Amino acid sequence: MDDRDATIGDNFDIAAVLNDLYANEINASIAWIRDRGFRATLGDPRLAEKWFHSSGEAVRWLRRQAPLHYPQTEFTHALDRIAVRIDTILDDLYANEISGSISWIWRGGFYTTLGAPKQADDWAFPSVDDAVEWLTEQAVARYPESEFARKHGGFE
Repeated sequence: MDDRDATIGDNFDIAAVLNDLYANEINASIAWIRDRGFRATLGDPRLAEKWFHSSGEAVRWLRRQAPLHYPQTEFTHALDRIAVRIDTILDDLYANEISGSISWIWRGGFYTTLGAPKQADDWAFPSVDDAVEWLTEQAVARYPESEFARKHGGFE
């Protein structure tokens, strides 16, 4: 399942790629399910979908698929800039068996869900960074005994 692209470094910024997809008016989502992995979906209606072991692999694939289906796609953010490690947060949610998703429809903002069955959801976040911050806060509050809460809740 390792779909590495030699043009995308190991430290690429997931937020930059997802924000660029949104800015290009490309509908997409990334969801993680307890023991299944990460599902990346491009388009609404769906044009392409694939499962991965990590959030980084899923986003790399979305970045490669977008220009195939939307030739005018432009990625403007630097791929190797230093950024908050959103992939760490998403991968930690998955490792703690806390399911969730981030999706968007152009001009609607980012929509997030937490839990399976769904325990919380919110929408209209202006950026993926804001959506992940909300997911982190909700996971810490709803799963206070988890390793995720200990790691990301400031209780270390």
